[in-house]
Amino acid sequence: MKRIMAAFAAAVILLVGAAALVGCGGTEPEEKGVLLSLGGAYESGWLTQEEVLSIAYYHNGGRKGNEEIMTENYAPMPKTPAELDAETEMGIKRTAAQEYNKAGFVTHAVPDGFYISAYYGTYDDCVAMVVMSSYLQYEDAIRTETVANVKFFYTYGYEIIVWKAEK
Repeated sequence: MKRIMAAFAAAVILLVGAAALVGCGGTEPEEKGVLLSLGGAYESGWLTQEEVLSIAYYHNGGRKGNEEIMTENYAPMPKTPAELDAETEMGIKRTAAQEYNKAGFVTHAVPDGFYISAYYGTYDDCVAMVVMSSYLQYEDAIRTETVANVKFFYTYGYEIIVWKAEK
């Protein structure tokens, strides 16, 4: 009987140990970050005026409205990376869901309810983009925003935001 109990105890210990190893194995920590408006990111020192110019070039489809500060030969900084990787994109969506829940827009926002509709580049560790969600309705709104003396033209109700990973 003692052998059976000892074997049973050993089996339980092995199962618990195996479960612990499987539960801890290979998962990377979730990437977290902070979202700011484009103007807020510039004012906080996350972006330089040259980076804001590049974002405007990509967003406005060229020099439109900024011809005085962008010469005909103006070349924006390249979008590096050209596309966001899945981990960064998920970090942005998680942050957006947390912000929506915290702000009280909704109480059940999840990362899958968000998508990046436009990506304007990564500058150091700051990602400039437009994030949309299935939680809010967007109306057409023709307007101009000026950040760092650079004009951005919008024909819709959402705006460029900047995400920075927390370190």
